[in-house]
Amino acid sequence: MSFGYDAPVITLDGTPLEVVSTFVYLGSSISGDSITSSDEVECQIGKASGVFARLKECVWKRRNISLATKMNIFNTVVVTTLVYASECWTLWATDLTKLEVYQMSCLCRILGVT
Repeated sequence: MSFGYDAPVITLDGTPLEVVSTFVYLGSSISGDSITSSDEVECQIGKASGVFARLKECVWKRRNISLATKMNIFNTVVVTTLVYASECWTLWATDLTKLEVYQMSCLCRILGVT
């Protein structure tokens, strides 16, 4: 992997550590070669999609749960997962659009709108 300089060789118990371009630290994707957060936005959308999918049968499809309660669960669980560590993101218009599209698709599914 080339970073435009000779990366130092760091060893742990005599074993050299692999040099990588991106890694996950405290749930956030760290990348040394990019100033945008597009990868992080897509990663968080993936995590939020997983959370949303796990709630499908037990919350979103249940008719005995009010819409207000569903929205509270959505905002508390899914949106919180979606924007985790977002204060560190450098958002571009395309990233914001991705987030808005994901949010609208979730709301349409909750409301049963196709």
